[in-house]
Amino acid sequence: ARGGRQAHPAAQAQPRAGFGPWREMLGVVGDLKAAAEFWTGVARWRAGPRRRLDSQSAALLGLPPGARVQAFAPEGRGGEGGVRLVEQPAAPAPRALAMAWDTGGWFSLMVRSQNAARDLALALALGWSAFWEPYAFALGRVRLRNVILRCAVGAHVAVYERLSPRAPDVPAEGFGPAWNAMTTVRDRRRAQAFLAGLGFAAVQEGAFADPAPAPNNFAIPQSLAPSVARDFAIMAPAGADPAIGRVELMQLQGFAGGDLAGVAPAPRRGWAGPVYPAETLEGLGAAAARAGALPMLDWGAGPALNLRTPDGADLWFAIRR
Repeated sequence: ARGGRQAHPAAQAQPRAGFGPWREMLGVVGDLKAAAEFWTGVARWRAGPRRRLDSQSAALLGLPPGARVQAFAPEGRGGEGGVRLVEQPAAPAPRALAMAWDTGGWFSLMVRSQNAARDLALALALGWSAFWEPYAFALGRVRLRNVILRCAVGAHVAVYERLSPRAPDVPAEGFGPAWNAMTTVRDRRRAQAFLAGLGFAAVQEGAFADPAPAPNNFAIPQSLAPSVARDFAIMAPAGADPAIGRVELMQLQGFAGGDLAGVAPAPRRGWAGPVYPAETLEGLGAAAARAGALPMLDWGAGPALNLRTPDGADLWFAIRR
């Protein structure tokens, strides 16, 4: 969703959730070496050591123990806003061929950059593709450019470049920390109510359609773009910093696609979902799809829960170490 946004004070107004902004995004890939080329060469993030997936984490993710796992983290913030990838070549990749309007699982991870065209060229050289060329739009007084880099397994990366005013806190090369993750939903208000019941609050919500037929970041046919409203809500843990660790619910009104809710989540390849550091898991247990532990995390080896949204997008919560 781009444009037509409304600031929303609720994320800090309602009682504080028992968990903070998500710290990292879990993903399942077919080739960890190839993924590392992207996250170190294009993103310019630092690579952690390659390890073997422990049995407890494997059980919670539905993956075989012993699979290789590696984290990639941006500079600063103690590694927050990074990714942790597990290699599983034989797993299906349901979102590999999906478009933005196909629901189920996670569509993209959002990062900031100083040069979206450069990032696209580097990604293309590694065998990635994109939904379209960098797309310029206005958000109030801010002008932005966005390109959604398309990963072969469906773990897409949406790159945002601020054209004016320029963003001083974004590195000259590579990506800043990931701050948002998008999932396409069948019913935005139903999905939003589910998250609100867990302790999330709306940061922004609204709807946007292109003012005229034109190429766009979601690859909606140009002739239809003005008539396809992108209804969205950006959610963050109540009482936490609403600028980081957010999730975005997107409904393309009148432009429904396929429903992958039953097949997109882990152990399939693609984005498996964001991981939230939790002080307590009380209040989340009733909604849990799976429970266990995630010793694979550097920062949260205690009890953990997996929650699944009505559209089949997984959320992970782990007690801090």
